[in-house]
Amino acid sequence: MKVVILCGGEGTRMKEETEFKPKPLVEVGGKPILWHIMKIYAHYGFNEFILTLGYKGNMIKEYFMNWRTFASDFTMDTGRHNMEFHNNGHDDFKITFVDTGLKSLTGERVRRVKEFLNGEDFMLTYGDGVANIDIGQLINFHRQKDRVATITGTRPLAKFGVIEHNPATGLVTTFQQNGMGQGVTDKQYDFIINGGFMVFRNQIFDYVRPDSMIEEAFIELTKQGQLALYHHPGKWKSMDTYKEVEEMNEYWQKDPFWKVWDGLPVVPKPSAIPSFEIPAEPSVTMESLESLFKTPEALDEVAGEALPQKLFGKNVLVTGGTGLVGGHLVERLLKAGANVFCTVRSKDPRTYFFQNRFDEKTVTIDCDITQAKRVFDVVSKYEIEYIFHLAAQPIVTTSFINPLETFDTNIMGTVNLLEAARKSPYIKGIVVASSDKAYGKDCVNVTEDHPLAGDHPYDVSKSSADLIALAYHKTYNLPVAVSRFGNIFGPGDLNLNRIVPGIMKGIFLGDTLEIRSNGQFVRDYVYVKDVVEGYVLMAEQMEKVKGQAFNFSTGYNFSVLDLIGQISRMTGQDCRYSIANNQVNEIPFQSLNYEKAVNTLGWKPRYSFHEGVGETYQWYKDFFKVR
Repeated sequence: MKVVILCGGEGTRMKEETEFKPKPLVEVGGKPILWHIMKIYAHYGFNEFILTLGYKGNMIKEYFMNWRTFASDFTMDTGRHNMEFHNNGHDDFKITFVDTGLKSLTGERVRRVKEFLNGEDFMLTYGDGVANIDIGQLINFHRQKDRVATITGTRPLAKFGVIEHNPATGLVTTFQQNGMGQGVTDKQYDFIINGGFMVFRNQIFDYVRPDSMIEEAFIELTKQGQLALYHHPGKWKSMDTYKEVEEMNEYWQKDPFWKVWDGLPVVPKPSAIPSFEIPAEPSVTMESLESLFKTPEALDEVAGEALPQKLFGKNVLVTGGTGLVGGHLVERLLKAGANVFCTVRSKDPRTYFFQNRFDEKTVTIDCDITQAKRVFDVVSKYEIEYIFHLAAQPIVTTSFINPLETFDTNIMGTVNLLEAARKSPYIKGIVVASSDKAYGKDCVNVTEDHPLAGDHPYDVSKSSADLIALAYHKTYNLPVAVSRFGNIFGPGDLNLNRIVPGIMKGIFLGDTLEIRSNGQFVRDYVYVKDVVEGYVLMAEQMEKVKGQAFNFSTGYNFSVLDLIGQISRMTGQDCRYSIANNQVNEIPFQSLNYEKAVNTLGWKPRYSFHEGVGETYQWYKDFFKVR
């Protein structure tokens, strides 16, 4: 998704700075405010920008054309007319410069960049405001609301002295002079403004009139119920006057709250505001819960999060417990106080499961799910109450080579498990892991009622197992529900031919990653711990969700080449790759609509893409024993 930044205004109220330069080039901490805004977006993986140029627009062009000399150390040989750069200090931005006219209003500027958007949705912001905003959450909110436009509502920081008074007596009760370090600048006004950071469908151009302000379109959108408001609970600040330039520079020195690119973005918990949607809270880590899982009462609530009580003390079977998702799910269930049983076919000491010695805290059972009698023995002998069915042949390329094994494991293994559950008197809930692949090639923002249409071995195996699971509910009233996830990544994935582990291998071992496709196929990416939370919520609410399927995703959609670029930028390390383009029958684009999971289960992704990559990177660093 591209980001349009409005850069055309003259900045008449800050003549001291803008008489000789455009406002976006006014410096904060030695860098233009425009750079700060672009860094916020790039931190979340959005580095394609369109700049609308007006007043002194050529200076913005010149700045970026000479960007490398500004950002790097270099040696210049004036005799030979060449330069040697000593570091790569420049940012990886892709910028389209569009001259939109000196006197054009904001709406007209947006109209004039339409041809560069290729009919796609886009983001828009002003060239003078910053915030500690989570762009990923903003986009997720926009997609969930399914409206033409989303604007960000924020409370501006106080820039004047603050007076509090008693209306009854007419007397001042508190007076504070404005000033950095006195706590006053952190106080926010009680009114809400449009802080920029907007997201639009391409239909916005149906509402923007020639020679108009973009804000005029919001009036008509509001009348039609097509304008959503994302409440940003953190800090926001813009600069329209020279005094605000000075304030912004003071913030940069003492509280650069918008500098998310130097670490994980932290958004404070919002106060209760009935008229606004509240975005997702930061994730609760397993470590922070370590000492709390002692009794059912302790599971009630942690940092406002409802935690599983129904699984406490229950006999829970996890098939495929030593796999990527299985290892993290076992960890979560142990924290929840469940009695965990795992089927195991092989014991690889490198897995997340065995690395964390979960075999010492669970009952591990030798069991091949393709053996129906053995599966029933396990379910009946251990009086299993809840089942998470994750065991599968998970590799698409393997399914082309060995379709029989894929069908036997993924289809008949599921049948064997469901049959065992049907015959058992103890079963209270079964969660069957499916995949976005079950939808087949027509898989763009699909909802759960979309037809299942896999047409090649792996996809067919997922479509079949998915349908069979729901058939067992409809026919036998078995308490079973199905989860469908996008591409899962995280610590512990030993299938190094998958894209994220392959990138990590390329980074740490210097191997060249062979891309089987043309590099342009797009997938959703979801972090493994978010996946686990989805499974747990489904089991916890089985009475409500049985017989249903749920999509889970995050809104992070990348092509293979984009993904490599994103991870390389986040880690600061390159991954070499080659494009084989020998993969047949690949699905070109896959994305899931997960609004049902949000509305029905109360699920929401807790981890940003940046957080997930960070934890994954650290695990692979240890795995490859990099010093």
